[in-house]
Amino acid sequence: MSFVIATPDILATAAADLANLGSAVNQANATAAARTTSIVAAAEDEVSTAIATLFGAYGEEYRALNAQAAEYHEWFVQALNRSAGSYLAVESASAAALLHTATSHLVEAAGATTVGTSVVSPLAELVETTLVMGGSGMPLPTTGFINAVNTNFIQPILSGTVPQALATPEQFYPFGGNVNQLSLKASVSQGVEILNAALQPYISAGTPVGVFGYSQSAVIASLEMLKLQAQGVPSSAVQFVLTGNLMNPNGGIFARFPGLQLDALGIDFYGATPDNLYPTTIYTMEYDAWADFPRYPLNILSLLNTFASQTHFMYPDLTSAQVASAVQLTTSGDTLTNYYMIPVENLPLLDGLRNIPLIGHPVADLLQPDLRYLVNMGYGDPRYGWSTDAANVPTSFGLIPPRSAFEMLPGLLVSGAHQGVQDFIGDLNGTGPNPVAWPSLTSLLEPSSGTGGVVTALNNPLTALSSLSSAQLDPTSLGHAITNAANTLSTSA
Repeated sequence: MSFVIATPDILATAAADLANLGSAVNQANATAAARTTSIVAAAEDEVSTAIATLFGAYGEEYRALNAQAAEYHEWFVQALNRSAGSYLAVESASAAALLHTATSHLVEAAGATTVGTSVVSPLAELVETTLVMGGSGMPLPTTGFINAVNTNFIQPILSGTVPQALATPEQFYPFGGNVNQLSLKASVSQGVEILNAALQPYISAGTPVGVFGYSQSAVIASLEMLKLQAQGVPSSAVQFVLTGNLMNPNGGIFARFPGLQLDALGIDFYGATPDNLYPTTIYTMEYDAWADFPRYPLNILSLLNTFASQTHFMYPDLTSAQVASAVQLTTSGDTLTNYYMIPVENLPLLDGLRNIPLIGHPVADLLQPDLRYLVNMGYGDPRYGWSTDAANVPTSFGLIPPRSAFEMLPGLLVSGAHQGVQDFIGDLNGTGPNPVAWPSLTSLLEPSSGTGGVVTALNNPLTALSSLSSAQLDPTSLGHAITNAANTLSTSA
């Protein structure tokens, strides 16, 4: 279905016909020029000379007008060629906008807050092959990696496409332990050349092709967009799917500090991925240290949480359910890019605490609600672990979050404290987000002689804590419960 009253292939044919017609007219005019501008007088009298001069002047004026007409004709042919490409781009963008609007209305009507799939372009179904690159340390994507990213990220966007591995250097000195490896800058530069060469056969044949990039290869894909634009490749020729993108306009570390150069390490902060050159879908995990860097890095808790985060390396291991929970981020103005944020359940800053047997999860769940709000202040809104401003607008780092963030924080901390206490008690009595496996501890102690008192003491505090009602789940009640449990333990030992 067309969304504009024009057919691009007919426009292109018309432009070619006009160009041929213009060439024929120019050739005829050139042949006639000598006969119409240099007219010989019929006789040597004054009248014959005057008549010859007059007609010669007319010939010169016609030649000048013809030159202007030829220039206009050439401009018109070029404009017609450009229009064919423009109409195709408008048709694609209109269809994408219509589909996006329809999808948004359906999601809104269903009361949903998340979406897991997106139609970036009506031409997506024509992408028969998608070139898949690995991340740093994976120069040639493995079969397992390709299958995982194909299922979760590629097929929802480019349905039916066949993934094909593309080898790129993917080196990152000094990370990786090999002192002879390439710097990031050199590795990315080679990767762009390899990707560009791999795309040319598809572009020359007029066959739409897909590109998948992860981490370093997402940077390669982002820079390739600029290269393709410079080569005049239309937006309908290539479609991109990126994950863990260091050049995310609002969150990628290369866009948070644009223009920064670390020459000693061979690292360039390239800036932001273009958002309006080629149809693109970008997936990011919450708290990704490279792709979701805090907007306000003076927040120490945010920085510590970022340094503790391992989400950047988890994309290939995500389940379909986790990817389907992705939240579509807001954008500003015209864009060909859709951005999705995949929320994480637990704060990376507390992962170490959760590794402590028995008490790790309960204590982490007690602290997490309020600590999450404080960490999220580093992104601007304490309710989200990412910047809620337009995802497609390049956003560098700032110093202080907006006033609105500080105004909502006290109320959130109060509700967070109650939630933390409730989760803590729930973990202990088996109803929380991470129930403690008490039976395994009991079975471990029972074989030893003289441990009956210990087992009873462990069960009594659990009973005391589980008897709390939801109305009593506040910090004061928790303190009394823990004190009573401790007294019971001391008297029973």
